[in-house]
Amino acid sequence: MVFFGINDIGYSYLHGQWFPHLIDKILLTYEKQILRLYANGARHFLILNVPPTHKTPLVTSYGEQSIRFFESNVADWNQRLAHYVQHFHKRYPGAKATLFDTHSLYNTILASPAQHGISDSTNICPSYATINFDPLLHHPACKYPLGQHFWLSSYHSSWKVHQAMADAIVSTLADSSQGDRELHIRGGRRLDVH
Repeated sequence: MVFFGINDIGYSYLHGQWFPHLIDKILLTYEKQILRLYANGARHFLILNVPPTHKTPLVTSYGEQSIRFFESNVADWNQRLAHYVQHFHKRYPGAKATLFDTHSLYNTILASPAQHGISDSTNICPSYATINFDPLLHHPACKYPLGQHFWLSSYHSSWKVHQAMADAIVSTLADSSQGDRELHIRGGRRLDVH
C-alpha cells in the first residue's frame, strides 16, 4: 500500500512553495519508491489518492483562498496519480496497481456523516488530538465520544474514518482480485486497463 501526497501538499503551502512547480519532483520520488518495491519483488500495489484536505478544520481555518489552493492542488495530484496508475502495467511488467479513491470516500462520509455514525464532521475536540490508545473514549471536555468525530485532529481523520477506509479497501481488493490487471477506482467510476 502506497499512500502519500497529503503532507507534500500541506507543507508546500506552509512553506510558501508553489505546489504545481513541485509536483513533478514529488512524483519522481514516488516513482523511485515504487521502483524500489518492484525491484524487491512487489507485484501487487494498492495506491491511495489524497483525501479532500481542503475540508480539514486546519485548512478551513485559513480561509477561502487557502481552501481553493488545497482543493486545486489535491485535484491536480489525484488526476496525475490516476494517470500514473492507469499506465502502471506498461512501466512494470507483471505488476498490477489498484487505485483506491480516498477522496471520494471522505466526501461520501462528509456528505452524510450521520449515516456513518458521525455526530461532528467539522470540528475537533482538542482533548482527543493526541489520543492514540482508546478509540472508544468519551472525554468529559468533549461533546461527543471520539468515535463520533470525523476529525481526530485539525488535519487527521479519526479511527471511525480509518475503519471505513479499511472496510472499503478490503472490498476494493476483493473486487480487483477477480480480474487481471484491472484498475478499480472507488467512488463511482471504474477503469479497466487491458
